Amino acid sequence: MSRLHKCRPSVFRHAKSGSVAIQYGIMFLALSVLAGAAIDFGRQETAERELTAAADAAAIAGAKMAMTSDKIEEIKAHALAFLEDDFTKGNLTSHEILVIDNKVSVTAKADVKTTLLSLGGVPKFQIVSEATAQYGRAGTLEIALVLDTSTSMTGAPLDALKIASTDLANSIVQDGDDASRISIVPFGNYVNIGTQHRGASWLDLSAEYSDIVPVCAATWTDHVNAGCTETTAPCVKDGLDSTCFAWDCSSVLPPIPTCSIETRDYKWWGCVNSRDEPRNIEDTGYVSHKVEGDVGLSSWACGAPVLPLTSDLPDIEDAIDNLFPSGETYMATGLTWGYRALTPNRPFDEGESFSASATGQNAKVLILMSDGSNTRSLESDGQHWGGKVDEANATTLDACNEIKGADIEIYTVAFNLPSSATRALLKECASEDKNFLIADGAVELAESFQKIGVDLLDIALVN
Repeated sequence: MSRLHKCRPSVFRHAKSGSVAIQYGIMFLALSVLAGAAIDFGRQETAERELTAAADAAAIAGAKMAMTSDKIEEIKAHALAFLEDDFTKGNLTSHEILVIDNKVSVTAKADVKTTLLSLGGVPKFQIVSEATAQYGRAGTLEIALVLDTSTSMTGAPLDALKIASTDLANSIVQDGDDASRISIVPFGNYVNIGTQHRGASWLDLSAEYSDIVPVCAATWTDHVNAGCTETTAPCVKDGLDSTCFAWDCSSVLPPIPTCSIETRDYKWWGCVNSRDEPRNIEDTGYVSHKVEGDVGLSSWACGAPVLPLTSDLPDIEDAIDNLFPSGETYMATGLTWGYRALTPNRPFDEGESFSASATGQNAKVLILMSDGSNTRSLESDGQHWGGKVDEANATTLDACNEIKGADIEIYTVAFNLPSSATRALLKECASEDKNFLIADGAVELAESFQKIGVDLLDIALVN
């Protein structure tokens, strides 16, 4: 017989399942609030770091401008633009920018909205950052940017170089103000001084000419008709291992070359050979020992022309934008023509006198950037088609020492450069260890050039 159970109040009085659920609910809510608070505090920390970096950048930007301008309101506006562009993690609520006694000070306040903490009555955090940049260069500044534009720089490396160089120029040069001037000196195994110097008293230029020669070669069509196969083969380009196109005719009869008569024009494209040693690295004696123009069949090894010292920012930007890869690497010729671009002597006589440098009224700086080892060297006829790497390295160091001996400061940048020996060469070339920088990518190259720019302007963040 079944037994009916009576409902008794005591059953509910002792039940605990509902209270447990409530306790777990309260605990879950508390944990959620704590998790939300952690997220909010993390956002606050991130925003504080960004505001600090933005204030630093604004102070440095203002200091750079203040070195060549006395227009206080424009300096403040310039600094504010950097502050506003670089801070994105919150809302700027107030700022103060002061330009006093060779210092630019920036104070910035911002609000960072909260998420779950707003439920607890904390709708936002207020953050504050302060930065002061002090500047102190006296006198004028002349810079020769000596840039490796050999064929190994083709593509992305050259694009990165253009960006880094343009940013450096914009950080240092105020358009039309000769307080800071820059020369652009591209090099491969030659330097192009510019064909506008044709007829100069210091230039020895052979006559241009043409000749007619028989040329016998198998064309693309000849290889295809013979049954050859298109393939690739390992090769070396500008000292770097690469892959080159090749024909594989191993299983067929090689094509019969097609012969023709060809007219070849030998011209001066703007590139120059080196003078006899030791004048190959010197900047004297051009009356008795002129510079020899390299008259040749092709402009392949003759890159973009030198831009002499100028404060015309659009001209500087155009010269950088017009860089293109050519030739192989011979650093000594780039260094020597960078040196000549900084002196008051011909061939390039735009530089201030060295007496001004000696008294601290003018600073001369050469920045050498290379992405590879020397692959070409000087030959006895002054051309740069030799392959004696040790000799090229020795001449490069001789050129560095010649330049440093003239009280010109040298910075060197190794860009995507795997050779430890060449890195050591560039480090020895630099005026100080700190003047040697390694850039293993586009970002690092931009940072290296930026670091040099700040160093040259004698700008420092101070407390």
